[in-house]
Amino acid sequence: MRFNDDSTYCDTAGATAGCDSDCAVIDGWYCEGGSYTDPDSCYELCGDDYNWGALECDDVGTSLDGCSSSCEVEDGWYCRLDGYETPDVLDTASTAAHDCFEICGDGKDFSEFGCDDGNSYDNDGCDSDCVIELGWGCAGGNSMTADSCYEICGDDYDMRMLGCDDGNSA
Repeated sequence: MRFNDDSTYCDTAGATAGCDSDCAVIDGWYCEGGSYTDPDSCYELCGDDYNWGALECDDVGTSLDGCSSSCEVEDGWYCRLDGYETPDVLDTASTAAHDCFEICGDGKDFSEFGCDDGNSYDNDGCDSDCVIELGWGCAGGNSMTADSCYEICGDDYDMRMLGCDDGNSA
């Protein structure tokens, strides 16, 4: 039998993450496991759209959007605090939710970009910002496979992949 059956009360032998100095559980945390001789252990809640720093990310517990239902960053994504899209911005503990962004150039296409061919080269159909370049088409990518890019025939742009391109399909 657990000593602490009231989820709003905790005793961690002093104020710690999740438990304040008045032995109250802090919003966004749960505490359990205490006994008459052992303190409670507190854990951050996953899926409540808040991150106090103990989780990799937290975006309400959905998957396939960069942050898994177990609050881990999914492969092919990076997550930052609300309002920061660049991966070089430091991610610190906060009550803010996380926004997750698809990684460009890793060869995994989750449809956030026009294309992802698995590199950061320009002039190959999919540029370094994962935008389809003029005169090209890209398709076939998914969460496991990079897009393949091909020169569009008949658009009057000669990318030197076809014999010629005079602006018609004949």
